[in-house]
Amino acid sequence: MSKETDFAIGKNLIDYINLLRLLGARVSLAEMLDVFQAFEYVNFSDRNSVKAALKCSLIKRQEDLALFEQTFQTFFASPEQKKEWQVQKRQEDSEVQQQLTQAESDLTFQGESLNLTQKEKLSYVNLDNLAQERLQDFLKKSSEGTHMEKDFKPMIENLVRGQLAYWQNKGEIPQPFEVPATGDQEVDYLLNQVQKGLKEEQSRLLRKDIQNISEADSPEAERLLHHLSRKLATRISRRYQQSSKRSVIDLRRSIRKNIGLGGAMVKLHYKSKKVTKPQLVLLCDVSGSMSKYTKFILQFSLGLSMAISSMETFLFAERLEKTTPWFQKGVSFEEIMTMLGEGRQVWGQGTDLNQSLQKLEDEHRFLLKKNTIVIIVSDTKSLATAKAAEKLQSVQKRVKQILWLNTLPQRTWDKHPSVAAFQPFCRMFECNTIMDLERIIGRQLLED
Repeated sequence: MSKETDFAIGKNLIDYINLLRLLGARVSLAEMLDVFQAFEYVNFSDRNSVKAALKCSLIKRQEDLALFEQTFQTFFASPEQKKEWQVQKRQEDSEVQQQLTQAESDLTFQGESLNLTQKEKLSYVNLDNLAQERLQDFLKKSSEGTHMEKDFKPMIENLVRGQLAYWQNKGEIPQPFEVPATGDQEVDYLLNQVQKGLKEEQSRLLRKDIQNISEADSPEAERLLHHLSRKLATRISRRYQQSSKRSVIDLRRSIRKNIGLGGAMVKLHYKSKKVTKPQLVLLCDVSGSMSKYTKFILQFSLGLSMAISSMETFLFAERLEKTTPWFQKGVSFEEIMTMLGEGRQVWGQGTDLNQSLQKLEDEHRFLLKKNTIVIIVSDTKSLATAKAAEKLQSVQKRVKQILWLNTLPQRTWDKHPSVAAFQPFCRMFECNTIMDLERIIGRQLLED
């Protein structure tokens, strides 16, 4: 190769590595040198060979695999593809600008736009229509309230910010991807395109039936699940750290409720009494038909257990086995999966929910209290369905509630008599995707 070709390859390589670093991948100087050495043996006309050399030399963490794939696809795309992406980006930027303009028009107090950041305006844009209408109605009534002067505008802005933050924490507003701006137009365009691709890929995995997730996609799916479970655990912990003293005035609610009275504190509102943190009991079906789901449920449970100490876990098939010690601090997910594999033959391939619930009542009755939430993850396919339903009813009478996460598609429930047998004694939800799992558990444990 000529010196000009060597220089071009070296420059492209450095630009590619800088792109990876900007997006969070850890690439050391030694790993950069490894790539240059590997390239001495690579046929540059073979795209797969180039990709393999980069991947082996630069990527050392499993969580960076998806990032590498998307970055490689974007950086080494054809000129025609890049040109098409640029046209799409300009169209998207124009649409976002129109949405921001509309948000400024909607979010006003007495004819003046609220002083909100672009991120806060985008949060408003991403709300559903009903939530937007409620916020607009609040601003309209505030603007028309008796003795409401323009001096109240900063207070109104803070209330709106608080409401947007509340919806963000509840998951009602999609979390935007933060794209680091460099000031270099070409680099910023590549960063944006990579982030867009990652978002689309994550959205696909979140909505895909867990049993259909391929081995190639499993590492990224597990990383997403771990991230979601830790995030949810943090939200749950904060939920149960509220003050238990009713004597503390809730200033925000008091101001909001008295806006129509000119802001005078005529009616005071107090912070609600602290909600008792529930005891969680997770029963996970590990029979043959549930094997693919089990791996992801346990990954999710591991993340939750980091912040929720009052959680007991059990696996069941033909019998029940307590597995809470698996989730003790310091036990890795790989170790948990090893223990699961070692017990596979013991648990068997069938499901006997009746025997499992009987053992739960006989040996772990102290867990079944009025503040206990039992979560069952199963496709409802069990031996002795009628007896199992009776035992489920018995457990239901002892606990706060039973949540059943059914991996069968809801459209097929009427074809399974076991679903009809168990439904009267629990709250049953379709749950066969990562998004289903995070949404159902989050809403049920965070609801007032």
